[in-house]
Amino acid sequence: MSTAVSNRVASDAPPRYSVDEYLERVYRWNVAEHRLQGVASSLLTAARAPLERRRARRLAARGGAELRLHLGCGDTYHPGWVNLDLYLRGHRRDLVWDLRRGLPFPDASVACIVSEHLFEHLPLDAGLALARECHRALAVGGVLRIGVPDLERYVRSYAGGDPLLDELRPGRPSRGIAFAELFVFYGHRAAYDAETLAVLLRAAGFATVERSAPGQGRIQPSPDSPRRAAETLYVEAVKDRPSGAPLAEGGVDVVGSAPGGVSERYEELIDGGQREAGRDHGDQPDAGGAAIHREILERALADDQIREVDQ
Repeated sequence: MSTAVSNRVASDAPPRYSVDEYLERVYRWNVAEHRLQGVASSLLTAARAPLERRRARRLAARGGAELRLHLGCGDTYHPGWVNLDLYLRGHRRDLVWDLRRGLPFPDASVACIVSEHLFEHLPLDAGLALARECHRALAVGGVLRIGVPDLERYVRSYAGGDPLLDELRPGRPSRGIAFAELFVFYGHRAAYDAETLAVLLRAAGFATVERSAPGQGRIQPSPDSPRRAAETLYVEAVKDRPSGAPLAEGGVDVVGSAPGGVSERYEELIDGGQREAGRDHGDQPDAGGAAIHREILERALADDQIREVDQ
């Protein structure tokens, strides 16, 4: 680390947690409690699978050639898209679905697919399997847009050449601990730089794979989350047309060059989003969160949690 960076960290950074404070306020929530939440969500989602598979068929019929999928939507709901994720109380989904089961949609039925901070939660083999499912489900000319934590930028920041760690993960007992969170927090199981993500997507069957900037790309208006912009690597993959095959008709522009600049609206949102980003990597957001997750686990198979609710 350069002397300039060392001095900046020492003088400008907020006070660091002690190790005990860090384990209590940050680590426990993001590792142990997150794991408990994942178990509860998986149980609830598995219980709903037969109902949700039928709902997926209805959504596919309703969406027609304009079907757009938002995979691993978390707490970000995109109107006009089919938002899929594990069950989590208080979070809106169009389809409660475990993506490790594949995609419950027919071949070549989807116009475009986006996922933001999903693939790092899957082991590499499961990530490849999901990418292959995306290729299967996309129509010819369809686009898969993936955003993941940018491993290259995190490495550069750890080495002292980028302020990302100090901005998004302040107050950690050491820079090594802050850097390691990328690999051990939030149920992360993989890490990607642009080369690795491109290798995975080509192995899944995509021939056209391109890096993209936040807010840019073939899918407009951009589905990217401004609060994720600083730490996110975006890559787009296009399902190319087999020789002689016609392009699928659809309501989304997925063919041709990506737009040349960040949309004006997206640019306006980035600054505000950066201010919010640190909250994703800080203290536990809700002092009662652990109790809530235990309650979900205990009620995982309760009838009122697995009833089908038609939309």
